[in-house]
Amino acid sequence: EGITEVQLIQWFVQPGARVEQFDKLCEVQSDKASVEITSPFDGVIKKLHYDQDDVAKTGKPLVDIDIEGDISDSDAKNLGGDSSGGESANSSFDSSNAEESVREQQIEAEGVTQEDVAEPSVTAKSSDTQTASTQRDGQQQWDKRTLATPAVRHLTKELKVDIADIKGTGKDGRVLKEDVHRHANEQKQPQAPQSTKSIPSKEDRRVPLSPVQNQMFKTMTKSLNIPHFLYSCTANMGNITSLRKTLNASATSKEQKLTHLPFVLKAVSLAFQHHPLLNASLHTQDPKKPELTYRGSHNFGVAVDTPSGLLVPVVKNVQDLSIVEISQQLKQLSEKARSGKLAPGDFSGGSFTVSNIGNIGGGVVSPVISEPQVGILGVGRSKPVPAFDENEVLIRREELVLSWSADHRVVDGAECARCAERSPRTAKAPVSAISSSRAVQKKGIANLASFQVPQINNEPNKHYEKGSADREKLAAAMKSLRQRSPLEVPIVVNGKETKTANVSQQPFPMSHKDSIASWSSASASDVSASIDSALKAKASWESLPFADRAAVFLKAADLVSGKYRYDIMAATMLGQGKNAWQAEIDSAAELCDFFRFNVKYAQELYGQQPVHNSPGVWNRVEYRPLEGFVYAITPFNFTAIAGNLPAAPALMGNVVVWKPSPSAMASNWLVYQILLEAGLPKDVIQFVPGDAVEVTKTVLSHKQFAALHYTGSTAVFRSLYGQIANNVAEGKYQGYPRIIGETGGKNFHLIHHSANVENAVINTVRGAFEYQGQKCSATSRAYWPKSLWDQAKPMLIEETQKLKIGSPESFDNFIGPVIHKGSFDKLSGAIDEAKNDSELDCIVGGKYDGSEGYFIHPTIYETKNPMHPNMQKEFFGPILTVYVYDDTKNPEQAYLDICKTIDQTSDYALTGAIFAQDRMALRTAEENLRNSAGNFYLNCKSTGAVVGQQPFGGARASGTNDKAGSTNLQSSFRSVSYTTSSSLDTIAPYVLEIATMSAQNVAHLPPTPPHEPAKLSRMATSSSTASKPQHKHIWVITGPAGCGKTSVAEHLHSSFQFPYLEGDTFHTAENVKKMREGTPLTDADRWDWLILLREEALKTLAASSDLEGVVVTFSALKRKYRDVFRLATYHNPDVLVHFVFLNASESLLMDRVRARQNHYMKDYMVR
Repeated sequence: EGITEVQLIQWFVQPGARVEQFDKLCEVQSDKASVEITSPFDGVIKKLHYDQDDVAKTGKPLVDIDIEGDISDSDAKNLGGDSSGGESANSSFDSSNAEESVREQQIEAEGVTQEDVAEPSVTAKSSDTQTASTQRDGQQQWDKRTLATPAVRHLTKELKVDIADIKGTGKDGRVLKEDVHRHANEQKQPQAPQSTKSIPSKEDRRVPLSPVQNQMFKTMTKSLNIPHFLYSCTANMGNITSLRKTLNASATSKEQKLTHLPFVLKAVSLAFQHHPLLNASLHTQDPKKPELTYRGSHNFGVAVDTPSGLLVPVVKNVQDLSIVEISQQLKQLSEKARSGKLAPGDFSGGSFTVSNIGNIGGGVVSPVISEPQVGILGVGRSKPVPAFDENEVLIRREELVLSWSADHRVVDGAECARCAERSPRTAKAPVSAISSSRAVQKKGIANLASFQVPQINNEPNKHYEKGSADREKLAAAMKSLRQRSPLEVPIVVNGKETKTANVSQQPFPMSHKDSIASWSSASASDVSASIDSALKAKASWESLPFADRAAVFLKAADLVSGKYRYDIMAATMLGQGKNAWQAEIDSAAELCDFFRFNVKYAQELYGQQPVHNSPGVWNRVEYRPLEGFVYAITPFNFTAIAGNLPAAPALMGNVVVWKPSPSAMASNWLVYQILLEAGLPKDVIQFVPGDAVEVTKTVLSHKQFAALHYTGSTAVFRSLYGQIANNVAEGKYQGYPRIIGETGGKNFHLIHHSANVENAVINTVRGAFEYQGQKCSATSRAYWPKSLWDQAKPMLIEETQKLKIGSPESFDNFIGPVIHKGSFDKLSGAIDEAKNDSELDCIVGGKYDGSEGYFIHPTIYETKNPMHPNMQKEFFGPILTVYVYDDTKNPEQAYLDICKTIDQTSDYALTGAIFAQDRMALRTAEENLRNSAGNFYLNCKSTGAVVGQQPFGGARASGTNDKAGSTNLQSSFRSVSYTTSSSLDTIAPYVLEIATMSAQNVAHLPPTPPHEPAKLSRMATSSSTASKPQHKHIWVITGPAGCGKTSVAEHLHSSFQFPYLEGDTFHTAENVKKMREGTPLTDADRWDWLILLREEALKTLAASSDLEGVVVTFSALKRKYRDVFRLATYHNPDVLVHFVFLNASESLLMDRVRARQNHYMKDYMVR
C-alpha cells in the first residue's frame, strides 16, 4: 500500500529564488492523490533535481536549498549535519517528504479551490548584486508561470490544450476550469481555409506515463509471470432481468435502481463458498516454499472506468451483504473513483477482482490477474440471443458472458470450470438475498435487503457471589416483590386486561400461607373471545416483514438481560422455589437465549430455497405461518420454556393463545409484559390463565385450531393428543393440527467400572437434586457397578447430606420447596410407601416437612430389583433410586446386559448420561442406548442443555422430540408454499434406455478393449463379493446438449449425496488442443478420454468406504462407448454401472407420455 514514487506536476520556484518556511515548492501526484510540497526552511533555491512531469523516487532529493544562519538541532539532523557554528548549510529536501505529505494530507485535485493555492512569497534579501540578480531572474521566470490549481492542469491534459495559450479570468490571471473549457471549444471551431498556407502534420511526441498508467504498467508487468487459464461461460439472465424490472419499478430514484453487476458479485460469492481456492492469495516471496492464504472474507475489487484510467476499489465482505447493499456500495465507490476521492483504504484487502467490461460492450475477454490474487472475472454485456430450449424450440434468451482467468500454477482447469459453471446457476434465484415480494409491494425498494441477524451468543451468567452488587440487587428485588405481593394477574383478551370474578391464588411454595399472585380465571366465553381477537390480528402480524418481528424478540431478550433481570429472577425464585443459580440459568440466561437463537434459526429456515431452476423456470419457497392459531400450554418448572412456547410460533408469524401454569403465574405475567414493552402487538399473544380443562375444551373445539405447543406431564399430553386425533377423525378442523410436546422422563445415569468415581458422584447428586428434581431431565435412576459401589456409596451419602434445605431467599440454601401441595403429597406418599417395601433400602434422606413450606429432603434408595417401580415411574421430585449391577465376573458382558436393561425398563426416552474413561465403553453405551434418550451426555449429568449448544427433546413417552432450541422447532410453525414461474412450457427430457451392468453380464467382454492404453491403471478388487455385500454404483448419464443431463445428475446428487463428475471437463490435453483447432476427435481420442473419466469415478468411490455412488455425465451418444464403463464392473465386481441415455427429440419418443421433469425423475428412479 506504500507510495514508492510520485510525478512532479509543476514547480512553483526556480533556482536563485528565496523562499521562507512553508512557501510552496512544487506539486506532486502519486497513483492515489496529488499534493503541494512546502519548504521546511528559510533559504535560497540552489538546484531543482527534476523537471516538470518527471517521476521522482521516494528517498531521493527533490530540491537543494541554501540555508543562511543558525539552524536547529532537529533541522541539522534532517540535513545530515550539525548546528554548531556554520553560517550556511546545503539542504537536499528529498521526495520521501513528498511521500509523507501525500499520505497525511490526501488532497484530492478536484477539492482544491482558487484560494487554496497562495502565491509564493519570494523576497529579495541578498547581500550582493549578483545574488539579487539571480533572484530577480528566478522571480521573472516564476512570474511567467501560469497560475492554476492541480485540477485545472489535469483538465488541460485531458483536453490536450496548452495552459500557456489560455487567458485566465481568475484572480491575478489564474486559469479556471471555465477558461479551459472555453478555450477547448474555440479550438474545435472550424477555421477559415487559407489558400496560401498548408496545415503542417502533427509531430510525434513522447510523454511520461501518468501515475495511474505507471501503476498499471508495473502491475501488469508482474502479471506476465502468471500462467493464465482462461474459461468462459454464459449465464441465462432472464429471471434476474425480470426481477430487476419489478424492483426498479418501485425505486424512487436512479440511485436505487439495480444493475446486473451486484447479482453477479453475489453469485460469485455464493460459488466461492464451494470453491474457496478462487478467493485465495498466492505468496511467492520464497519461490521454494510458495504458500496460499484462503481468505475468510469475499473482498471483491471492481474495476471502475475513470478519466484518469481504470481504478479498482474494493467491495468488502460481499458474503455478508444483500443485493441492495452491494449495489449501494458499488455506486458509492464508483462516484468516489470518478471524482478522485478514493482513500487508500478503498483499494486495500482485495481477494478477487471483477472487471465489468459490459458497461462498454463486448463479450468474451481475457482479463489479467493481479497478484497475489489467483483469479479475475470479466463480465460482458448482457444481450438477447436466439437459443433452443430443451424441446428444441427456438426461444429468445438473455445471456451474459462471463470470462474467467485463473492462476494455473495453483488452480487447475477443472476447479476453475466448476466454479465458473456454478456461478450462473447460483445467480438464477437471488430471492434469498432480498426480502419477500409482499414487503416489496407494501414498503417499496427501501426495505429490500437480506437482513443479517446480529451475532448471536449465549447470555453470560452472573454468579451472585457474597458481597457482590448482583446479589444485593437480587435480594432487593425479592424483598420488593414480597412487599408487593400478592400481584393481581388479569386475563388479556383483545388487548385489554380483564379481572374476572373467578380468582385463584399462587402460594409461595416456601411459605404456603401467603400468596405471590392472585390471578383471574378465564371462562369459556373469554377463551372464545381471545381466539377471535387473535385471528383478527393474524393478517397484519404475518404480513409484517421478518426483520420487524425478529426485532421484537431481540429487544425482549435485551430487556430480560438488563432492565428486568432481577425482577424475573425474583418472581421465579419466590414463585417457583428456585435458588439463585437455578433462576439465573433459567429465567435470565435461557429465556434470553430462546428469544435470540429463535431469530437466528428462523432466518436460516427462511434462507432455504431451491438449489436448481430448469431453463425458463424460477422456483421459490415461501414460509408462511400456519392457517389458524397456536395453543401454548406452559409448565411451572422453567420460566424460559413458558416464554418460549408462545414466542417461537409468534416469531414465525403465528398468533397464539397462551395458557400459563397456575404455579408460575407471577413470572409468566412479567414475561408477557416484557414482550409487550418490546413491541409485540397486543393481540398477537392472548394471555389466558384459567382452568386447564375448560380452556382446553374451548380451544380444541375451534375449527381454526392449527397447532398445540405443550410442555407438561405425559398423561395430560396423551389425553390432548387423543382428543385432537378424534377431532381430526371427525373432520372438525380445517387442516391437520401440528402437535409438539415435551413431557416427562425417567432419566438414567450409567456408570462403567472405568469411570472417575468422584466425577460420577458429584454429577449424580447435582443431576438428581438440583431444583428439587423438578426438571424434566432430572436424574431419577442410576446404575452403579458392584466393583465401584463400596467406594461410591459413602460419597453419595456425604454429598447429599451437605445440601442445605430452606427458602431460596437465603443464598446458602441449595434445596428449596417443591412446587405445590399436590406434588408434596405425591412425593411424601412415595417416601411413606417405601418404608414398607423390602426391595428398597433408604441410604439417605427419606424426610419431609410441609408445615410452612413444601419441603422434601433429597432421598436415595438402593434396590436389588432393576425392574422395581421406582426404576420405572416418574416422581418429578428429589428421589433417586440406585441399582447395583454385578460386574465382578464378566465386566464387559455385565455392562452390555445392563445397557439392555436400561433400554427396556422405562417408557421414557428423554435424557441419559454415561460415565466411563474407556472409550469403547462409551461407544457401546451409545450404540445400545441410542433410542433410550433424546439428549445423551458423556461424563456429565443428565441435565443442563443449553440453547444453541444442545437442542433439547426426547422420544417415546417423553414427547415428539422436536428439539427446542433448533431450526427444527421453528419449522414446525410454518407452512411451505412452492411457487414455480415459467416463461415457456418446459417439457422434461425423456429416458430412451436404462441399463444396469453387473459382473455377470459383462463377462463376455475382452479383458482389454481396443484403444485402451496398457499404462492406464485399473482399480481391481477381489472377485468375491462375500466380504462386501453392499454394491457401489456409477450412474452414467449421457445424451445430446439440452437433453437434461445436468438435471438428472443434480437430482441424484441432492437425493443421495453422490459426487458429480462433469465428464466434458476431463478431456485429455491432446483432445482439448484438437477441439480448439476444430479437428474432429477420433474414436481412439474419445476412448482415452472416457478411460480417464472412468478411472476418476473409481478413485472417487474408493476414497470413502461410506460412499455408495458417483454420477458421471458426458455428451457422447454412441452406445459402444459404454464398454469403457462396463470394464469398471469387469475389474470391480462390487461396482454396478447404470446407463441412462437421454434425448429431447420428440421424434424419438414413440408412444411415451409427456411428463414434467419431477414426475419423470420419480418414474425412472423406480425403474
